[in-house]
Amino acid sequence: MRKVLFLLLIVSFIASAVTAQQKKTRSVARLGIKTGMNASHFHLSGLEASSIAADWKTGFVFGSFVEMKISDKLYFQPELLYSSMGGKNNSSLNGLSNLRLNYLSLPASLKFEFAPNFKLSGGLQLSWIIQAKNFSNNSEADVTTSIRNSDIALQGGIEYWPSKKVVIGARYLHGVSDITYYNGTKAFNQGFQFTAGVKL
Repeated sequence: MRKVLFLLLIVSFIASAVTAQQKKTRSVARLGIKTGMNASHFHLSGLEASSIAADWKTGFVFGSFVEMKISDKLYFQPELLYSSMGGKNNSSLNGLSNLRLNYLSLPASLKFEFAPNFKLSGGLQLSWIIQAKNFSNNSEADVTTSIRNSDIALQGGIEYWPSKKVVIGARYLHGVSDITYYNGTKAFNQGFQFTAGVKL
């Protein structure tokens, strides 16, 4: 009987320790999911840039994030996103192109809570092309092999937390890697990202 009681005591102690550790971990790092929309176009530079008319396009973004608390007001947040970027360009050299670039993106941000329920964020985003398509003249062409495999972007934005588990965010993205699609002109992903997310 004593052995059974002793065993139950050990099991209860271990269970209490595990539960306490889980609560402590959840207060420091929490997994969440988010979805939203990209509004993007290409920032152009080069000899032919002035002769190209660039226009915006929209795309979906969704994925997961982990918010890790560093201090009272400072956080680190890595993410894993499926992100659809791209833009519409029209030039005499390359003609009309409506590019949709689907990326696997890994943003990493430092966040600062500057006011109750509000956080500023900034960092880098690394992306890898999954699929690229060009829509023009009622036709669709796969141009994945013509697009740079990876993309690097600076990103920053603001978040509003109406509750401890719900977040609404807006982010600016500025690519620093040429997508290498256009001849004589460098094109960089640029745009805004609007998302809503929830912590699990």
